[in-house]
Amino acid sequence: MLKINALLLLLFFVKPSYALPELDSEVTESISSRSSVINNQKECKDFDLMYQSLIKKDFFKDAPTMAKQEFSQYKIAEIDAFYDDLYKYRLVDLVCQSPKGKLALIARLYENENIIWLCSYNAKGDFVKAMQVYYDNAEGNFQIESKFDGQTLTLFTDDINEGKGVEKYSVTETFDIVPVHK
Repeated sequence: MLKINALLLLLFFVKPSYALPELDSEVTESISSRSSVINNQKECKDFDLMYQSLIKKDFFKDAPTMAKQEFSQYKIAEIDAFYDDLYKYRLVDLVCQSPKGKLALIARLYENENIIWLCSYNAKGDFVKAMQVYYDNAEGNFQIESKFDGQTLTLFTDDINEGKGVEKYSVTETFDIVPVHK
């Protein structure tokens, strides 16, 4: 019995002779930056909605359409002021999602006009805001294209009357889309 007690004492009270390796600063900085993304609970996917890249991907051909359940879930009637049963609607992607809300790309496809909105939803799933991030039509008199790097949304507009323009927006922690002031 004495031998067992001595063995237990050794196991619990004697420090091991090895030390844990030190992490270099690059690793600890990487871990802390990942932690801040996790703590903010907002990590967004990049997207590139440029006409030429969408055509190359054959994005508009035979796009799967939303089911009726998705229409109500994503509030299509609130997003599209010109809602019509003739249009095809498509959930392109969930760009960001967290307990504070989400951002979704939703497209309306029609034979001579295509629109993609970046839509913001709050934590309860209520529709908050939609911003057109892509637009083209058969007439070619107005076009919107966009790029998103996970933090900054850049809109490129081309209007036959007003010329070309660039606008920048950022996404807040609660998924609001706000202009970036120069």
